[in-house]
Amino acid sequence: MRAAGQLELSLREPVVLFSWPSQAKLKAYTVDECNAEWSLRPFQVFMQGMERKLDPDSIMTVSHSMGNRLLNWYLQSRFDKNDGTPPHFREIVLTSPDIDRATFKNYFFKIVDNADKTRVYISSKDVPLRFSRAVHGAYRAGSAEVPQVMHWEFPGNIKGAQTINFTNVDSGFLGHSIQYDIIASMHRNDTPGLGLHLEEDKSFKGDYVVVELDK
Repeated sequence: MRAAGQLELSLREPVVLFSWPSQAKLKAYTVDECNAEWSLRPFQVFMQGMERKLDPDSIMTVSHSMGNRLLNWYLQSRFDKNDGTPPHFREIVLTSPDIDRATFKNYFFKIVDNADKTRVYISSKDVPLRFSRAVHGAYRAGSAEVPQVMHWEFPGNIKGAQTINFTNVDSGFLGHSIQYDIIASMHRNDTPGLGLHLEEDKSFKGDYVVVELDK
């Protein structure tokens, strides 16, 4: 709820929170995976209710860490239900997604076709996602760690998505923070905000940018 409140302050728009039963403990990580899967049906009902009350093009979604799995599952089913042409949301924001990176790319075309703009926020300082990699044996979509043989696995290579690497401004203790002000500024005017700028990383084929401090 604190995170939702901070996001609303930064966006200056109403925020509606869906809270799934995360244990928020390292030792209960696999319990959280089961709880996230269990939460899919309530989340579907929640999102379908939102879409009945609001025009989809007025909705922006923001998901964090393992919560990205819920949103991604929903968006895949929404894509299929609408025969590949779902009504577009205003924007989809996936921040620090705890999803297998290669699996993520397999179905990401369904995600981007749900919105006018899709942005993925990643950091190479993300400690929880390193733990997740150790548990699952594969890199996570929200990590900016780049083995040279795996450039192809990054969502930045996928048409319609923008990957935003915020490693250089990530001051959180665990590197798993939500960049509220950057998300809000990018949403409003496609810039990261006061004192910051974007630099294109040309080592990736797609829309892959790095947030840098102004000199």
